Amino acid sequence: MGISYGEESFEEIGEVAQNNLDIALVRGGDQVVLKEAKEEAKPQFFGGNTDGTPKRTRVRSRAMSTALRKIFAENQRIFIMGHRYPDMDALGSAFGVAYMAMMSDKECYIILNPKEITADIQRALEELKKYPELERFVITGEEAVNLSNEESVLVMVDYHKPSMSISQAVYDEFDKIAVIDHHRRGDEFPDKPLLTYIESSASSASELVAELIQYRASRRSQVPKFITTSLLAGIYVDTKNFTVRTTGRTFDIAGYLKNQGADTSLVQYMLSTDLDSYLMISELVSRSQHFREDIVIAAADEDRVYDSVTVAKAADTLLSINGICGVCHYETARRFDRYQC
Repeated sequence: MGISYGEESFEEIGEVAQNNLDIALVRGGDQVVLKEAKEEAKPQFFGGNTDGTPKRTRVRSRAMSTALRKIFAENQRIFIMGHRYPDMDALGSAFGVAYMAMMSDKECYIILNPKEITADIQRALEELKKYPELERFVITGEEAVNLSNEESVLVMVDYHKPSMSISQAVYDEFDKIAVIDHHRRGDEFPDKPLLTYIESSASSASELVAELIQYRASRRSQVPKFITTSLLAGIYVDTKNFTVRTTGRTFDIAGYLKNQGADTSLVQYMLSTDLDSYLMISELVSRSQHFREDIVIAAADEDRVYDSVTVAKAADTLLSINGICGVCHYETARRFDRYQC
């Protein structure tokens, strides 16, 4: 359900209510979205507690592949951007979209911020140097702004909130935007995108993009090894090695990527943890304490600073322990009454 209210005209209230309904459907359908008919108002979400179920069909996926191909045909340059501090899912899906742009004989560019590169992305970029024909796709936000023109389109992968963009200047530069994401849609969203492909039931953006490639590629075409490996690594990351949010479609796509030359040993290398990071994760884990039987709190020293990736990996490690279903970092937990979260 989508509900709106306010002192505006019935037409304006109706438009907001319809948008709320669209958001509820994209986020899974089992919920109600309530928002006042004001620009500054924030929506309230009720329900939406059930697990996502596979709702996309092969017909819809094929239609999206055709629609994206049409968008590429109507534009000269394709720019692809993921979220800030991109993970392998964002990078893999970006290169997957770049490959589809290559099949359409279009110029394509992948936007990265050199100051926001994590260890796994750095390893992937080192491997990318072996493929100079693909390495030239990677540019900075400043270069993207200079290269963009009226016949350019921006493809947002693995995110849909403009505030999470690698470069806000790049996002503001484009009027033509396409979105490919697997997260539940929130209130913040691009205004009138050319294409919106959001499937919350999918394991990852890499799965969605690989499926689009599958419908575009011919039997004789061979996807570059780096791209298939990056897409498979993206699926590995978001499914925690095929243990969560995994459906039969996920395994089908993984099999397709493997048949196309994806290197599983290279995936393991890209996603491996160096010794310093492992020691920091172990340090956080060793300092965890039970708040109650099924929740632990990892309380670090006040003078120690951990990056978000290290904290996330430490949380995953703790959640893998039998009987633990909740983890908090001390700085997060202390904001809640009695450290509950």
